[in-house]
Amino acid sequence: MAEQQEQKSGRFSIIPARAIDDRSLSNGERNVLNALGTYSDREGWCWPSLATIGKRLGISRQAASEYMSGLVKKEY
Repeated sequence: MAEQQEQKSGRFSIIPARAIDDRSLSNGERNVLNALGTYSDREGWCWPSLATIGKRLGISRQAASEYMSGLVKKEY
């Protein structure tokens, strides 16, 4: 079993406040949203690959893609 590498960037994640109260978000979607926040610039834009998000969260690229699709549909 491969050891998961821990992110040591010291970055914080900023996510939309509405995500806290949004009960339609799955745990996976919320985790992806949090991870995306650590890659964002000052304007909220980010471009990590699905493979990067998957590796960071210990999920497949396909799972990351599904969670991202859910976030897009929910307008995050």
